[in-house]
Amino acid sequence: MTQQSNAPAHRNLMLIIWLALAVAVSAAGYLLRSFMLKTYGVDAFDSFCNVSEAINCDKINTSDWGKIKGYPVTIFALSSYSAWAALAWLGSTVDDRARACLRILQVASGLALGYGLFLVYIMVGVEETICLFCLTMDLAAATVLVCSTLSLKRLGPAEGQLYWGRPIATAVIVGGLSLAMTYTWHNDTKAELIQTQQAKADKMRKDTEAARKKLDQERKAAAQAQASNASSGGGAPVVEKARKVTDSLYVVPIHPDDPSIGPEGAKVTVVEFADFQCGYCKKLFYALQTVKARYKDRVRFAFKHFPMSTRCNPHLKSNKHRYACGAALASECARLQGKFWPMHDLLFKNQHKLKGSDLRWYAQRIGLDMAKYAQCMRAPGPRKNLKRTIDEGGINLELRATPRTFINGMLLSGSLPAEVLSRFIDEELKKAGSDTPPPAPRPTAKADVVQATPAKPAGMVKVTTAKGAFWIDAYEAALDTSGRAVSRAGVKPANASWYDAKAACSKAGKRLCN
Repeated sequence: MTQQSNAPAHRNLMLIIWLALAVAVSAAGYLLRSFMLKTYGVDAFDSFCNVSEAINCDKINTSDWGKIKGYPVTIFALSSYSAWAALAWLGSTVDDRARACLRILQVASGLALGYGLFLVYIMVGVEETICLFCLTMDLAAATVLVCSTLSLKRLGPAEGQLYWGRPIATAVIVGGLSLAMTYTWHNDTKAELIQTQQAKADKMRKDTEAARKKLDQERKAAAQAQASNASSGGGAPVVEKARKVTDSLYVVPIHPDDPSIGPEGAKVTVVEFADFQCGYCKKLFYALQTVKARYKDRVRFAFKHFPMSTRCNPHLKSNKHRYACGAALASECARLQGKFWPMHDLLFKNQHKLKGSDLRWYAQRIGLDMAKYAQCMRAPGPRKNLKRTIDEGGINLELRATPRTFINGMLLSGSLPAEVLSRFIDEELKKAGSDTPPPAPRPTAKADVVQATPAKPAGMVKVTTAKGAFWIDAYEAALDTSGRAVSRAGVKPANASWYDAKAACSKAGKRLCN
């Protein structure tokens, strides 16, 4: 048979390649759009191919496996498909130039299929989920490989020297232009979405002003009532509980057993309700890493558990993350040995491995006493504390999803980027008059040394500084049975809110330093 007699079959195979590429471009384009909306979007978004935990496009698309140097893989996939389409168009003729185009398509689609099969292994063996659109692109690559191979057989051996120059130049130019255009669209869309998030944040802040003023007035009235009640020998101070004030403003106190970093007296608090198996919580984890490093001396960051699993969270309708409860319990056991944050970081970084054996390995890696860890994982105490935070989120705050972040009580949903979180915090610091970093500690001057002279007020010492002298309790205070502040050596200090501490000091005839 001659080349011309094979021309119809060759062109039909080229048409199939075009159709396969059209499907692949549609799948990659949708995944790219989903990535942008999921990562930087204002409102909650889920791809329509998210059928269940086992079939979930977003989990793979927004994972570390779905990115190259922070950019979604689909950007590079789209540029590749554009180059392949150009080669398919250029190779629709029946000559040696077509053979060169087909051989390039063979190699390129073979490499893409190999990478796709590696991602299939990651999906099934590591992330334990399936991305249907990812499989669609793999099928398209397989189709291009098969059709280009069959078409080469139809055309037979080359009659002369293959013409590589034009096919390679065409593929590079078209692929490069596509990459540049997609890259620019990505950056412009990211900036636009972040700007929209910031605008929404500004509006939320404005909308909560009236509610916040009312809440502050209620707190002041409660503090005055407590102080008056304490001075007259009344009951114990009332502890503020978590509650919803408006749809965007909440009261979210930090419990003594909630792991936190940053100064306890900080005027800005960031409280995060999260699940160690939640993909969006992992994204927020990386954003918060940047934010915590920037504000570590001015903001207090606290973590609260809200596993998205019915095994330990009764406030959910379905079990989304089967290993979430075990991971939360392991972090609690690490907290009891003073190593919550190292465990916290390991769990998020290794989110795809949270089985019991994995958790024990992490516990060993951060240096926990393994006998105590094993005992803790069976003990009722950590489970009780876990239930406290779950009920606080599910009942008091009416949460049903993660992550949920509260900055001075303002609710932020989803995995927000560091830029948006920073803007919220900056505004709160400005309101509190703390918009500049604290000064670097200076060497202690002679006049700043505590004078351990005999104290006239019982249990107090005189402190003389360059600005004057004052008296202060020698030890941090505990609370006696009547709720009065008591400063004694060897007695563990009490964990109390500022309002409780103020009332306890007032009851002892003293004032609380601010």
